[in-house]
Amino acid sequence: MVSGCADFLAVSRGIPVQMQVTVADGSVVVAGPRGFCVDPKSTRTVGNVPFVMMGNCAAISGDGRAPQPGIEAVLTATVATLAPNFTFDSNDPALPIFFEGDAGRAALSRAGDPRTVEVIESFARGSVFYVHARDTSPAPVDNIDETHWRAIFGVNGRVVSASVLDFKGSALSPERSLNVLTRFANRIRTQSVGRGTEVRVAAAPVPVALGGQLRPLPRPDGRSAVVPAVQVAPPGNRPVARPSAPATPKATQPVFPPIGFLRRLFG
Repeated sequence: MVSGCADFLAVSRGIPVQMQVTVADGSVVVAGPRGFCVDPKSTRTVGNVPFVMMGNCAAISGDGRAPQPGIEAVLTATVATLAPNFTFDSNDPALPIFFEGDAGRAALSRAGDPRTVEVIESFARGSVFYVHARDTSPAPVDNIDETHWRAIFGVNGRVVSASVLDFKGSALSPERSLNVLTRFANRIRTQSVGRGTEVRVAAAPVPVALGGQLRPLPRPDGRSAVVPAVQVAPPGNRPVARPSAPATPKATQPVFPPIGFLRRLFG
C-alpha cells in the first residue's frame, strides 16, 4: 500500500473507503471526482513510484448507498520525482513528436512494446499534456477498453501521469472520458496546493500552441533521458468488481533514449 495520509468516507455499512491519499513525501494529494475512492487492493508503490488506483466508492466499500461516479471506469495516477535540472513543460513541441515515435509509444505501452500502441492524438491544454492512445497489451484491470486518455503534468516538483480506463461496453464517449480526466487532473492539482511549490490551475478551453524546450534528465548509467513513463499495477492485482447497477502532424523523430524518466511513469 502507498504510504501517506488519507481521508476516509464514512459509510453506514461495509468497509471505510479513502476519498484521497497523500503520496510522494506529502507533496501530492491524489483525489478523484465525486464517486471515486482509492482501491486499496491495487494501490501501492512500484519501485519508488507511487501507483494509485481509484474506482466506484460503492463497489469498493460494499455499500450501495455510498457515492458513485455515474460512469463505468477506473482512474489511475503515478507520481515520480523530477530531477533538479529537469523541467516538465506541457507546451514543449518535442512532446507530441516523442510520443509518436517508438520510444514514446514504448513508454505508453503497458508491455513496453511500441507495437502495441497507436497514438490517436496528443495536445497541451494549459499546463497539462494529454495523450489519447490505443494499447493492445494486457491491462492491469479486467475488461478494460484498449483506448484511453492520459494526462501528464507537474505538481510540486513531481510529475504526475493520470489516466481514465473505461470498461468495455461502457459507452463512455472520448469527449466525456477526457472531461473526467480533466476533472481528475485539476482535483489532484488543487488538493496539492500548499504542499510544496504552489500550483495554480489555469483553465484553457482549447488546446494551446506547443512551445518550449525539453531539458535532459540524467540517468543512473550516465546517459540522458528527456521526458517522463507509467507504472501499472503488478500482474494479478485487480480492483474490486463493478457494481451491477444503480493528431499531431508527423514530424522528424528526435533521437531520445527509449528508457528514461517517462519510463518510470509509464513502464
